[in-house]
Amino acid sequence: MPHPWLPNGWFFPEPESRIRQTAEKGPFLAQQRRPETGAAAARHPNPDSAIFVVRGYEQRQEEGLQAHLVVLLDEADDAEYVVDCGILGPGLPGDAFEAV
Repeated sequence: MPHPWLPNGWFFPEPESRIRQTAEKGPFLAQQRRPETGAAAARHPNPDSAIFVVRGYEQRQEEGLQAHLVVLLDEADDAEYVVDCGILGPGLPGDAFEAV
């Protein structure tokens, strides 16, 4: 369940939900995950045509605070992506993603 202080328009899709990215630019975009570190690397090459499956949610430390990651799987090529929402998560911004 998302925190009550999340900005309006954020949503919290359950694992196995299908979503797509609607934003071309911005801070909350699907980025390919580096297998060796788990950190985000490059942005998805075709995010507007990709369908992602939510794999789950993770946290990382950012300056002593819990930052939130949404872990995604690209249905087309089984590559793992993350959306780093920083301290605003968990969840996804409704102006950058939508349920399919």
